[in-house]
Amino acid sequence: MAGERRGGVGSSGRAGAGPGWPILIPCYPSLQYLLHYLVSLKKWMNRHTWERTPVAVTAWGALRDSYHGTVCLRHTPQHVAVAALYFALLCYGVEVPGDATGERAWWQ
Repeated sequence: MAGERRGGVGSSGRAGAGPGWPILIPCYPSLQYLLHYLVSLKKWMNRHTWERTPVAVTAWGALRDSYHGTVCLRHTPQHVAVAALYFALLCYGVEVPGDATGERAWWQ
């Protein structure tokens, strides 16, 4: 339509700040890696263990919190994502299947 704008930043300076404006998700470079790692891990793990522990939510929270400091500037997005996932697994005492029998740890 004439005069209709799509995308970008609204008059208030915030993304998605007006009627008809799309809601934009903040860009975290590590997010694509975390999502890939979570999908892979979910396929390996026992369904009951995956459903009863909020590993994905905790990993996402750790990843998001890493952007409040300089961690994301000092390390690659892949390392930040795997560190967030590793932290979440440690918090809940969840072990990755096959980790004990592998030649290397799952995160290496």
